[in-house]
Amino acid sequence: MSWIRTFTGRKARPLNLQPDHVCIEDIAHALSGRGRFGCHTSVFYSVASHSVFVAGQLSQYGPMAQLAGLMHDRGEAYMPDFPSPVKHAYHVEIVGHGLVNVAEAERIMCRSIDKALGIEFPSWVDSLVKHADLVALTTEARDLMNDTCEEWGVDLPPPSPIVLTEVMPAQAEREFLMMYAHLRSELDD
Repeated sequence: MSWIRTFTGRKARPLNLQPDHVCIEDIAHALSGRGRFGCHTSVFYSVASHSVFVAGQLSQYGPMAQLAGLMHDRGEAYMPDFPSPVKHAYHVEIVGHGLVNVAEAERIMCRSIDKALGIEFPSWVDSLVKHADLVALTTEARDLMNDTCEEWGVDLPPPSPIVLTEVMPAQAEREFLMMYAHLRSELDD
């Protein structure tokens, strides 16, 4: 079987994702059930909650930057998140692209999702999202793992003053969908 059944009943082929395979409800539902840090946190905290937090960190840059932050892990709705060393070591065959590493497969999948949702992110948001994602990482490590990140061996920004707490999947899904609808309406005006 080369497809997965999604929350809304679609048959999605992650390695050949087509526009009719994708909807925001499936993305929000899948990300709300996927735990950050492989679920190795002190309380449950989903990728959807992480995405909402990242988007919130970008409010001063406008709705396009926030939408990019909200959607930055969109590929994880159709493919698990792999640690960076694994993303570059393992390869999968993507229809029309041949054998590519998992990192490239995820980029291809994200472009398919963007096309399906009618989103085109400008390149100027990339560095903003990356920084907000790292702030989220250090904040989550502090609040959800009791970790200072000092031994991680990389230069990370300080955590946010906002304290993160457990968010159950249904609430995370609602927050993700509400933020998505709000940002899309702002961009469509």
